[in-house]
Amino acid sequence: MSPCRQCNFMCPRDPCNFAPDITNIRRPPFKDAGWSSCSLPCKLLRRPLQMIRPAFADWGSLLPSAEQLNSTTVCPSVSVPLDESQRVLLPLATPSVSEGCNSLDTQGPSQAKPPVVAECLTSSGPISAAAMLLGWDAAPVGPRRLAAAKTPLINLDVSNSAQLQALLNFDRTAIVDWWHVHLFLKSCSRARGSAPACRDADNLFGCQSLSDSAAAQVLHDNQLCQAVTSILFRAYESKALVSLVGPARSWCWSVLAKCVKTRVPSAFVDWYFNLADQELDTCMYGSPFVTSLLVKASAHAFHGLSLSCDKSHSHRAWTPPHSTVNHFCDMSLPSQLCQAFCAKATQACLTPKAHKPAELRCRRLRAQVRSAAANQPHYLPSLIPEFKLKLPLAQVPATADFKLLSRTPGSDTGELDEPESATKRFKAAAKGDGSRGSSDRDAVALDMAGVYHTMEEHLELACALSCPADTSERVPDQLRKNIFAVLTEGPVSISKKRMLALQSLNDQLAQLESTEKELRQKMHPDVDSVTKGKALSLFRQLLEETKFPDLSVLDLLEGGVPLVGQEVESPLFSKRPKPKEIEPEQLSAQAALRRQALQRMKGLTSEQDYAAMKAETAEEVAAGFLTGPYRSEREVSDLLQTDDWSLSPRFLLRQGEDSKIRIIDDFKMSAVNRAFGSSSFLELQDTDYAVGLLRFPSRVLQDRSKVRVPLSDGTTLEGDWSREMLSCPALLGKTLDLSKAYRQDYTIYEFKPAASLLDKVLMRLLDLLGWTYAKAGRKFVAFDAKVVSLGVSLGLGELWSGVLTVENKPGRLEKISHMLRAIASGKDVSRSEVASLHGLLNFAGGLILGFELKPTARMLSRALSGPFLGNTPELKQACASALDVIAQCRPKRCPASISPPIILYTDGAYEKGIGTWGAVLIDELSGARWAFGGTVDSSLVAHWKREAGEQVICQVEAFALAIVLYGIRGSVKGRSILAFIDNDPCRYGFIKRYSPSTSLLRVISLVALLEGSLEALLWFERVPSKSNPADLPSRAEIAEACARFKLENKGDIALTSTMKDFLWARDYEPVLARAILESARLEADWTEEVLQ
Repeated sequence: MSPCRQCNFMCPRDPCNFAPDITNIRRPPFKDAGWSSCSLPCKLLRRPLQMIRPAFADWGSLLPSAEQLNSTTVCPSVSVPLDESQRVLLPLATPSVSEGCNSLDTQGPSQAKPPVVAECLTSSGPISAAAMLLGWDAAPVGPRRLAAAKTPLINLDVSNSAQLQALLNFDRTAIVDWWHVHLFLKSCSRARGSAPACRDADNLFGCQSLSDSAAAQVLHDNQLCQAVTSILFRAYESKALVSLVGPARSWCWSVLAKCVKTRVPSAFVDWYFNLADQELDTCMYGSPFVTSLLVKASAHAFHGLSLSCDKSHSHRAWTPPHSTVNHFCDMSLPSQLCQAFCAKATQACLTPKAHKPAELRCRRLRAQVRSAAANQPHYLPSLIPEFKLKLPLAQVPATADFKLLSRTPGSDTGELDEPESATKRFKAAAKGDGSRGSSDRDAVALDMAGVYHTMEEHLELACALSCPADTSERVPDQLRKNIFAVLTEGPVSISKKRMLALQSLNDQLAQLESTEKELRQKMHPDVDSVTKGKALSLFRQLLEETKFPDLSVLDLLEGGVPLVGQEVESPLFSKRPKPKEIEPEQLSAQAALRRQALQRMKGLTSEQDYAAMKAETAEEVAAGFLTGPYRSEREVSDLLQTDDWSLSPRFLLRQGEDSKIRIIDDFKMSAVNRAFGSSSFLELQDTDYAVGLLRFPSRVLQDRSKVRVPLSDGTTLEGDWSREMLSCPALLGKTLDLSKAYRQDYTIYEFKPAASLLDKVLMRLLDLLGWTYAKAGRKFVAFDAKVVSLGVSLGLGELWSGVLTVENKPGRLEKISHMLRAIASGKDVSRSEVASLHGLLNFAGGLILGFELKPTARMLSRALSGPFLGNTPELKQACASALDVIAQCRPKRCPASISPPIILYTDGAYEKGIGTWGAVLIDELSGARWAFGGTVDSSLVAHWKREAGEQVICQVEAFALAIVLYGIRGSVKGRSILAFIDNDPCRYGFIKRYSPSTSLLRVISLVALLEGSLEALLWFERVPSKSNPADLPSRAEIAEACARFKLENKGDIALTSTMKDFLWARDYEPVLARAILESARLEADWTEEVLQ
């Protein structure tokens, strides 16, 4: 018996007439768990499939629709969500090919993020279930779990302020693209029959004389409407998609509208009332009964949902979908309607111009990348939320400090004394006592407040924080596992594996010779010329063996890189959509006109730059990267056989201290860039990442009993030290220069016994692949204990002792100083020279080398932002400041251990012409718990008033941080400090290291000088005044602060005459700055030596 050609089963007849009587099937034929099954190509006749459909539908199986059965196209695969209990039953996939000598895990999962839908106030999650079938990530949120739920729910009751905040906090980490809300609120139903009404037009927030249970239900639903308002406000902020669905004639729409009107700003209210209203009947979406629903949703996305009953069918009476449900809810929504919602949301997400959450996600991704390098964006979310919780004013505890977030006109609220519970207060307002009208009762229900943390609570939360700039957290697990392998197996064992792998690659290269030849015969001649010498087939095999997540890079290598169109999304990167501004067809149509306009532009290149650019271009022609030269447009048109080609001018940049030449093809000028849409967000591994990477193994090396390598998920790899590693061999580094890579410098680290062999293995590997790299000259360096990488010199000699040394690479500071002296002395300067200096200063700064040069970089940036005025007095002062900082620069010693940050609260007060300041310091490492407080020198306050006017509170707040930092200079060398400030203009000035106010800028400059001399890292956080422990000592209540927070009173800190003169000076005084720097550095060094 052979497989039937018709149905692919073993049949006695071929072809068969397979049409048994299956109408009486009662259970699945393969229900027994003891049977195994497999999928075969389906070749059954359509008629039996149509007969099987009702039975299979009863079993919950997925079957193709009639349209799919009649189609000749292949259906796309559908991702089926599995819970953990189902996932463990699946067989483990075993790799079909060897992974070479690397026995560690392959790279992690894709970083690409699917869109996210949050379905709120749901009972069964029908929208989430439909969305997941289309590739969405879903968060169905509801107050309870039901057995009939279509997808597992996240049990959150958003009427509870803490649980609502948890949902909104979820949106801070996983930006929600679409918020869907079900508004099936029981107390908002219109009165029918003899049932008493809970609401009416005059009593939207509850009628009088309600029973206790009805009043509680009304209060709960009112709180839900407030919660929905907060959710809508979050959607308004993030520009997410929004859809709300509920009964068309329910009071919930009026209650929600009233809640929205209490929120500010008015733009949010306008946004809500601009959402499109659509009414539909459920029967038109396949429901057997008819219910009229109202949909309020984003107009650009959810249009075309309105369908009224066409009277072409009969209706059944509505029946409860579950024994615990006695009113219409989302469980009764027809599946076709849910699918329609999801289809329209999916289409909207494919239109970046109409859908904006990706922009917010990109902004936050960028902020996270910058914060890891201690480059603090002012819009980064606070480490500690402003409010502990948000809740109706009636529920605010009597002793709590709060801020009124929304207020109904005419409401008489805001006092702190609210003795009654929320339920009692609502019922009293609902019943009325003659003193309150309907609007007053509405106000009671609508007023929302944010409750501040107490000072003790905020202090406790702050002490649990780590510094956001701890870059060691960015070391991926793959590198951590490699470190573990080297330390436990030893360099010699790893070297043997490398040699075996290299031998295997040599054999594979010979085996793939014919495959490579066939591949190149099919390639475009230009692509073949550019990739000449590259072993593309071997490269493909290596990527497939290691399960590289994005094999589309091979398509680019073999087919060429498109310059226009839409980038193919890569699973390697997070997403940052940048849509095309023009279509490629438009670019082609405009090509001839744009060429004429570009050729009429006057060239600004000097003869020297032109000669260098011509020489570099000739080298690229010789290498096969370019063809030419061509003398006319006609030659190019004849070559390309079209007149629709774009002309992109080239220009030259000289980078770095040695004026390295970079040739840039300006695709912006030719508008080619405008015809390309991208989606990837790249996080480059910068200097701060390199330092964090080296600090990580240095910490591991400090434990000589066992090799313990923590992974990012909290688990720890543990093993015995290799015998070779017990002798503490030196770690060496080498920077490999790839000649034609976007990022040329790749730094490799290896322990001394294996370094020399690794050098040879790497060069042989690159030779096999055909990659060009520096093999001689200045760019070719050997492994050494000091390696130059990304513009800094990394000293590895003390890594076993737990210290990494970092400094600017040789020559950089000398060149910067030479340029600064010319400007500081008053010589003329050009815009290009200022731009070059600005770039060098940015490269010379950062987390590892300090931010003390940032004020000068800010001033240079301002000089470049408008009409260039040449060498101004402000520019001279900024350059003089930078010279003082550079004079004090010395290698920075980064300890392997990451200490907990110092927690510092500062505050200033200015009343009746007197400035006072206070501070609270907590250091978990040393156990210090100190309080400071004092009065600002009256002559200094008078000086600030003459310069800035009567309001000098920002200067007083900034002075508090400056004087405390100077006072604790002996205790903070090399430490991270989380500085909490309750004055936002002051905090923004410190983050930017700049202020337009001269007097405030002088205080900021003083803090920058101290930060640099003490090799400290300052991170500035916001704290509300009501939560700021430093508020007490700033108001001469230091004794109370010491008692409440268990602090030691350190009293006032004297302002030295040198610091006073520096702050008093109208212009920057280099002599005074140098004196402050030297004295602070000397005392910090002396204290460090004594403590050691």
